[in-house]
Amino acid sequence: MSNENWTEESDVNWNDVPEGAPKPLDLNLYNGKIVKADFRLSKATPPNMCINLEIALTSVFQGDELATPKRHYDTLVFTQKSAFKVKGCARAADVLDQLPKRINEEAVREFADALLGRELVIKNKHEKHHKDASRTISVVANYFTAEQAEAHKAGRSVEEPKAEEPVAIAGRRRKSA
Repeated sequence: MSNENWTEESDVNWNDVPEGAPKPLDLNLYNGKIVKADFRLSKATPPNMCINLEIALTSVFQGDELATPKRHYDTLVFTQKSAFKVKGCARAADVLDQLPKRINEEAVREFADALLGRELVIKNKHEKHHKDASRTISVVANYFTAEQAEAHKAGRSVEEPKAEEPVAIAGRRRKSA
């Protein structure tokens, strides 16, 4: 089947169209580019600030180009619990210096803008589809810089930098121990 978009009149051979959804992307490391980074509020009560990412995967890390670029979607949630994922994405996209010092809507929107167009490496994993448990989908497991991806691929551990100062989240108090 050709890789054409059906935006103009063309012949279609329906015998070449597969019956089911495509199989998930093989487990691997992939080069990608952030093509969308949109701010939104979560549905939680109270709502959390999030960035919805769309990442176009173009090739296997240190390997072949993908015949068709694949899209992966992820959500960065700005909470204490998931700050590691936000920081990992920032490191992989080389925008650590642009992480918000204080979490508020304006700062998170600016960080989303900083992510847009950045290239990074992702490791994917397979999960059951949230609406159809018989389907398996490929999702982002980790974000890597090229150096981290090389170390991971070679089976070496990836050293994480020491923890930095805690991030203040506007309108929230830390629980005392």
